Amino acid sequence: MKVLRAITLVMLGLAGAVTFGLAVYLGGGSMDLIGFAFAVWALLPYGPLAVMAFVRRKSVGHAVTVFVGTLLIAGFGLVGYYEGFFASLDAQGGLLFIFVPIWQWVGSVLTSAAALVVWRVGRPNVSSCGPVSGREAPEKEGRR
Repeated sequence: MKVLRAITLVMLGLAGAVTFGLAVYLGGGSMDLIGFAFAVWALLPYGPLAVMAFVRRKSVGHAVTVFVGTLLIAGFGLVGYYEGFFASLDAQGGLLFIFVPIWQWVGSVLTSAAALVVWRVGRPNVSSCGPVSGREAPEKEGRR
């Protein structure tokens, strides 16, 4: 589980570094305030995934859900940027820095929600574990 979390965090770091590097590269090697704002916007969808990866849940399902979601979201972003900026040269490729993060946000929120559901479903039900606060359950009449 720790290895999966580490791999997830490394993937997020690499995807963030490549995204930021791409923003600097497309800005001609320097970055003004607007370019920096677009770069930050492109990096923001990785935030909830990083939080979910840092949270130490004792659930393999939670770790696998965050890992798979990170793989899909980071892969979608990197492939989208590659296709838009290098594979097909289009004058409207700059719009990718607006629309790819929107779709990544959707995936990031859905992945975070799924990870929380998987973690919550995997937890034992506290109310079925016995009496609460040390009090004994009342005896039912007719049973011995």
